[in-house]
Amino acid sequence: MPKESNQVIVRVWTSRDNKRFPGHNVGHVSIETPTSYISLWPVPFTLEQIAGYRTEKVLEQNYDKYYMERDPDWKASYQDDYKAEGDQEPQVIICLYSLDVNDIESAFGRLQNDTKAWRLVGSNMLLQKLETLVVDVAQSTKLFDSGPAETVENCASLALKLLKAGGINNLVSFAKESSFSSQTSSAVSPDRMLEILIPSKLKELDRHTETQGYQLKDETPNDTLKGPEKSSCLVM
Repeated sequence: MPKESNQVIVRVWTSRDNKRFPGHNVGHVSIETPTSYISLWPVPFTLEQIAGYRTEKVLEQNYDKYYMERDPDWKASYQDDYKAEGDQEPQVIICLYSLDVNDIESAFGRLQNDTKAWRLVGSNMLLQKLETLVVDVAQSTKLFDSGPAETVENCASLALKLLKAGGINNLVSFAKESSFSSQTSSAVSPDRMLEILIPSKLKELDRHTETQGYQLKDETPNDTLKGPEKSSCLVM
């Protein structure tokens, strides 16, 4: 039985393109458990880097914009995220009570150690294979690196991996797995995360009726979530 203290709080700052919950920029996702705050950002550009990129028009190139790797910057609190978002509150806050918090925190410990960089498109299978493939030109052989399972994430691809570790698949079935999995999609975004989170929350309310009486302060009201949201997830 889910306990009110077993909170997994997911805050979503949506993008400016989100029609239902319009936000700013590209958006952001964070996860908070009773003992951890999980939020991945890139280390900000220095003024020197910005000047150089403008001169060379680097960030105008789609490849550089979407695939450039930057050092990870882990935010320690909601206040840090609030400031990083320009003093903007998240557009949607969802609290789930039926996930395995211990599994989420264990997965976070591993991923925080293994995440070598931030990238706008996050992590996906194609990029992982390209990054781990070692081509021995001299012998014309292809070998897979057996070293540490390093990965490159964005905030949403990281959040999705953690929610899956916590058992969100017990609430929804990903009808189009390749569209959402942080291992297979071209990009997992904050907006796409809502397509998973909203039906998950609604299913939890239906399956675990006791959670209907739980209400986190500032959480998006359940009635607000019960809108015309279309999802590629199937309720289990």
